[in-house]
Amino acid sequence: MYTDPNSDTVLAYQTQVRYGRGEAWVTLDLSIDRDTAVDEALFRRDPWGRVPTEVRVRSRSDRDR
Repeated sequence: MYTDPNSDTVLAYQTQVRYGRGEAWVTLDLSIDRDTAVDEALFRRDPWGRVPTEVRVRSRSDRDR
């Protein structure tokens, strides 16, 4: 588990994408492992087969509750 010295312990990683410039971010998955979250961001498509134009992986800590 990753621990950031400037924040609390990371509990999960949130994979988010958007399918067009300026569109809302869509959460695809929550993972407890950063590598899994990055894999989801790179290889997962939506139900219509669209490929995201932007991808981000954000950490969620116990401070975010």
